[in-house]
Amino acid sequence: DISYFKEPKYLVSYSGLAPIASESGDRKGCVKLNRHCNYYLKYAFIMAAHHACGHVNYHKKYEYDVKKHGKTIAKLNLARRITKTVYWMLTRQQLYNSRSGIAGLLVAARQTESTMKNMAYFKALR
Repeated sequence: DISYFKEPKYLVSYSGLAPIASESGDRKGCVKLNRHCNYYLKYAFIMAAHHACGHVNYHKKYEYDVKKHGKTIAKLNLARRITKTVYWMLTRQQLYNSRSGIAGLLVAARQTESTMKNMAYFKALR
């Protein structure tokens, strides 16, 4: 239920895409992702970002992030952006609206869904 989240940042945090900084005094640690989260949601958003990085609406910002931060951080930023988009789509109860269509994100969602089913199948075999 999307009404559980007041703002998109709470959905981002719940899905494990919000960075956690470990700092103590003068020492600054590396920024990492939360391990205690909804793993399946995190995986779904990262896979959607992986397939949507070539999408017309996301490609320009993704390439900018690749040049500035590297591929991994750029993909995580894209996953956060997609998470926020999904949040607003669900709260407003409207479809994804773009000039080029929803085809790219639908393909990513279908591939992610099939991957998730395969993961559940293999997990059940253990």
